[in-house]
Amino acid sequence: MKDKEIKDTEIIEDVKVTEAIEKDIETEIKSELGLFTAEEEAQADKMYKDVEITEEFIEEEINTALGIISIDEAIADKSKITIKNYISFQFKQILVEDVINSCVINDDGITKIDYGLKLFVTEYLMVLQYANIDLPETNFVDTYDLLNANGIIEYVLNEMPSNEIYNLKLVINQEVEQALILSNKFEVIVNKFLQDLLTKIPETKSIEKWIKNLIKSLKDFNPEKVAKLQELLTFSKTKGEDVDGESGKTK
Repeated sequence: MKDKEIKDTEIIEDVKVTEAIEKDIETEIKSELGLFTAEEEAQADKMYKDVEITEEFIEEEINTALGIISIDEAIADKSKITIKNYISFQFKQILVEDVINSCVINDDGITKIDYGLKLFVTEYLMVLQYANIDLPETNFVDTYDLLNANGIIEYVLNEMPSNEIYNLKLVINQEVEQALILSNKFEVIVNKFLQDLLTKIPETKSIEKWIKNLIKSLKDFNPEKVAKLQELLTFSKTKGEDVDGESGKTK
């Protein structure tokens, strides 16, 4: 019975929001067409007489109609925070991709995971996507600290459906590990192959020929990796000149 009452309340709230949006749209259309009654025009003039219509004002009006609250409102009264039970696959995909892009980093040619960044970006984006709080989508470090210090992060995560949190974290962990493996796979293979080859082919000219062929075959790979191989080629040439030059005359 209690679940039915909660569901009925949610439906009523959704209807109220829809009605508010429809009313705003209707008002805008009537205004454009000049269909206001004299009484409505007088009421509107009185309401907006001293109000400057700016983009910020319009955004606030839209947020109010949609039930979106500011960070200050959320901190002052957590009961105003509403949580979605579900977000679409598209929004889940965006959330996961944003987490991956933020925490998978390249450190001097080696791909690593910033697990601290992974944690707070995941939590922040969950609040952004599931709660009715107006949050910035970029440069959100300070905002995260503010939310966390005031218990908003914990509140939202506790109110979110546990299966949504579990599935999101599962996919994020799998995608992070896959990105780590795929990013490092090429470096590992090439480095091992080079080490094995250098122990078997000591002649300078053979090394030079092999590296030229390798660079040609890898032209579609990351230019930074090819550049490193080209540096190795230059080093190989220098060593060859030393052997065939003055020091080579003593042979």
